[in-house]
Amino acid sequence: MPPSQRVATVRSLGFHRLLSIFAGILLIGGSAPTRGEDINRVVLENGFLSIECIPSLSGRVSDFRVKNSGGLIAFESPAMPLRRPPVAEHDASGGGTLWLAPQTSWWRHQRVDADRRRRLPPWPPDPHGERADFSIRRPDTSSLVLTGPASPISGTKLVKSIRFLQPDVIEWKWSAQNHTWGIRNWGLWPNFRLSEKTEFWVWNPTNSRTRWSGREEPSTKALRQQGPWLVINGSRTSASGKISLAEWSGLVVLFLGDLAVRVEVPRVPASAVAQGHDPLEIFINAEVGNPARRCTEFEMHGPRRILLPGAVTSFKQEWRVRKFPAPPKPSEREAIALEMLPLSR
Repeated sequence: MPPSQRVATVRSLGFHRLLSIFAGILLIGGSAPTRGEDINRVVLENGFLSIECIPSLSGRVSDFRVKNSGGLIAFESPAMPLRRPPVAEHDASGGGTLWLAPQTSWWRHQRVDADRRRRLPPWPPDPHGERADFSIRRPDTSSLVLTGPASPISGTKLVKSIRFLQPDVIEWKWSAQNHTWGIRNWGLWPNFRLSEKTEFWVWNPTNSRTRWSGREEPSTKALRQQGPWLVINGSRTSASGKISLAEWSGLVVLFLGDLAVRVEVPRVPASAVAQGHDPLEIFINAEVGNPARRCTEFEMHGPRRILLPGAVTSFKQEWRVRKFPAPPKPSEREAIALEMLPLSR
């Protein structure tokens, strides 16, 4: 078996068996690992990059790194809580996941939990997209496809695809199919929880207005417009909150340690995303699980679409990774970000 197809099995302690109760409590597909069991982590890799996912946690991205270098994902193993608790005890975890938007409709259309249908709580998300067993398929040595179960909560079936376009370029693609006989209306909402030290250079040549949602205003060291760039660095402020851009270019360069990553997505106007959301949302100093753990949540929204029975909506991102001999100095980052701009910009 070639290295790109290896499956790494990691010993994890403290698992709890998932309670499968019908009626008012949700049933999550698949059997949860019990205390002391192994959990499979599927690794897609080439000579330069390594991406690790956990199929039994809905294909959550638990690690993403350049080999022999630091990782971008926050709370990768062993710190990430690798357990699937009952829905009522849903805990926030690190890594990369996929939600559906709008958040206000997570529990609106289901008939499994009458109490949540009445209250429409903002948390937790649908466990069939967050805590379920996803099947694994490898079309070739450079790609991985994880497929989830049909959810009676959202009415959709999620698919997550990862593909190496080049040794240093990754394509992430997410899709949701309406498996009901009714009409569904969802947008795709991928969320990567990155290190709190990640610095974002958002290509913003039109100086589009940002919106801040938080108790304390961030300092100019943490949030500033520098030429055509909006620069965001949560590690330079104690403020915790969300920075939103209603109109943006679909291009951002991330800096962390000796890595620079250009992220490019199709441009999505604010009018096309789910109400209450913006095309780009970056949550700095987000608490995940407990106050001692902080990260930056990197969220980009795809367009919200009306899904007829059997219809599919998709959204994708392209990440190009560059490694330097040493971490780029702050004074060098603008030139690097400009150099990484695609020629079309």
